Amino acid sequence: MQKIAELVDWENNLQEMIAYVELLGELDLTEDDVKRIGVLIARLVRSSSQATALQVLKTACSTTLAAYLVAKGVYGYREGNYWESIAEEIGWNTGTIQQLGLLFEDFLRDHALPTFPGGSQHGLRYVSVVLLHGGIPNYCLNDFFEKFLQPVLSDSDYSGLSERDIVTTWLHSPAKNAVDKPVPRFLEYGGKIALDFVARCLEMGRYFNDQPLASTSETLGLPKRVIEAYRAWARGRTQARLAEKVHLARPEIILDPWGSGLLAELPAQTLPSSFDEHEGNWMIQADQHRVEIPLRLRWHGKGMNTDLCQVELSHPAKAYTITFAGGPSRKRTWQFRGMTPELPLMAFEPDSGELVQFLDTLPARRLWLLYPLKQQPRIEGGQKCEEFPGFSGAWAGYTADEWDLSQASSVTIGKTTLPVEVDAASLLPYLVGNEVQGLLRTVGQPVLFAGPPPTIYIPLTPQRKAELEAVRWHIVIRDNEKHVVCSKSIVDIPYLVEKDALKVFLSDSSLLDRSVFGSFEISLRGPLGRDTTFSISIVPALDIRMRDRDVIRFPDTTGIYTSPQITIITSPDVTLESNDPEIQIRFQQQGHYLVTVPAEYVQAECTLRSLTSAAPRPISCTIALPVLHWAIIE
Repeated sequence: MQKIAELVDWENNLQEMIAYVELLGELDLTEDDVKRIGVLIARLVRSSSQATALQVLKTACSTTLAAYLVAKGVYGYREGNYWESIAEEIGWNTGTIQQLGLLFEDFLRDHALPTFPGGSQHGLRYVSVVLLHGGIPNYCLNDFFEKFLQPVLSDSDYSGLSERDIVTTWLHSPAKNAVDKPVPRFLEYGGKIALDFVARCLEMGRYFNDQPLASTSETLGLPKRVIEAYRAWARGRTQARLAEKVHLARPEIILDPWGSGLLAELPAQTLPSSFDEHEGNWMIQADQHRVEIPLRLRWHGKGMNTDLCQVELSHPAKAYTITFAGGPSRKRTWQFRGMTPELPLMAFEPDSGELVQFLDTLPARRLWLLYPLKQQPRIEGGQKCEEFPGFSGAWAGYTADEWDLSQASSVTIGKTTLPVEVDAASLLPYLVGNEVQGLLRTVGQPVLFAGPPPTIYIPLTPQRKAELEAVRWHIVIRDNEKHVVCSKSIVDIPYLVEKDALKVFLSDSSLLDRSVFGSFEISLRGPLGRDTTFSISIVPALDIRMRDRDVIRFPDTTGIYTSPQITIITSPDVTLESNDPEIQIRFQQQGHYLVTVPAEYVQAECTLRSLTSAAPRPISCTIALPVLHWAIIE
């Protein structure tokens, strides 16, 4: 036992640290640490048989071994020689040493750490997962900063995009081919973990552009080696001009299982008054088929809005590309995977019908599955919940079902098998509060709550205690001027444990206040893969009442719609306004307003302004005024 005493010391220390990470690369071992562990493992190998050494590593030093394998990839991996470098360091032949890969897989499963089943199917089975747990190796970091991070920060093509859209756009660009392979591999197969890593790196880059980078690993949530490498890379460089953000809402591919098949949902966009309406359109490309949809514009305050519309996708395709063209500086393209011969399957969210952009695994939850009639999927452990009626036209050869994959292990269709893995979305924080109903959210518009601020629920993982989970979370609240209201660790504020979740009250005086007015960005940084940001607005009171005949309006016998009237009740110290001169607002009594909207409107845009709050900006809200259009088709 004396021979492995130092290894056991490492094991005890690393076992404490591993409770706080999702990726083993977050343990932040230094290069000297890795060398020391390598020497200790080599000493163990020399002093016993390989079988005995393997058994000791498995039973007494599994955490140390796993951390060592990942750190070797971080500091020493070069394409093609991963196992050779380890074999040379610890004195095993490469044939025997790959047994360590099996131990590594067992360790991940035993500790409920990510196994990246999609990534392991693309490359060497063990090496791919080991490298994904290291994130981006040291030798690739400068490439990552130069060819990914800096362009994203400074190129207007990426401005206003979510992390998911940034990664998708970059992976479909020629820049992907000019970067060391571990970078695109991590971004492509790292899932939500990779997206959170990108978001934190973007935050690091913005800090450096605003001021000298003094942020620590704790505040940024990144390994020290990444921060130090960025600091060294950026030293002496001129600060990049951050791209001006142009917020464009993402289109979606949706499934109408009771209708004609797939639809492209083209969301409303908000554009400046300088926009040339003759320049703008939507373009949808389905393999070789292309359609252009002109924009329908209407004035909104100081700019213009486009109308939301849905377009049937009449051609099954391997891929769909949707482009919004609003002039040279406002062009965005979104890529969507379709039905390929290798994988003739598409998945959709049951609640919204939106396409699930999966890669090589499916989430363990309810999904709508669309596939060819002649290729029925085999789903191990899944339960079919509903069969939808058949489609017509080009989609007549396809069918859709609703499946519960929560207990499924795999989905096989044709020659392709997709593992089913734990649904990461089930562990993301969420808000519970009095969300105001009947409102439309345009791009960049927060969710509006009335009354006290909502409560944050952070789901607990079954492997960790509540106190340990709380240590892993940090909350930052910014107002609508991007000023930090507070920045705290969850353990430093009052919280409760309820229904397998941490319950954090935003109404607590250390965060916001029960009667607060204003718009806020709530950022929660936790384990990689679970970071969440909420954009919310809060008013002390808001009640929107519509007449029954205005809830969904029908035309009269002449085809004319009536003008809707809305009663809005808010607190006495809040006033209701509108920038649209066609919307009439009549003050009835303190906090009570009657709003009359032109008959042709399908939404009414208003603003709420506090008479007592220090909030510098009013809160915008858009009230939905749905109408029913119908026609008889032979």
